[in-house]
Amino acid sequence: MKDHVHHAVVTPSRTLGIGVDFVGALPSNAKRAKHVAPPPGTGRSHAVATGDGFVLGGAGGLWWSADGTSWDPVPSFSSAVMAILPSK
Repeated sequence: MKDHVHHAVVTPSRTLGIGVDFVGALPSNAKRAKHVAPPPGTGRSHAVATGDGFVLGGAGGLWWSADGTSWDPVPSFSSAVMAILPSK
């Protein structure tokens, strides 16, 4: 696969790389990443790590995943996401 990662999130347990048409998840103890298609309609998207997974936002809305490979829509959110900013 020849593509570019345009956004990455690094946590102690997993690295998440997001490209135009893929999401790659690499657990810290694994030798190979698992690549999946992003949620439908997300377009160019961005992600942040949460305490129990990742949040991904894009044109298609807001999505959550525990492992970066299976994404569930956030039910109370149905608009496009313009930016995701982590807060402390």
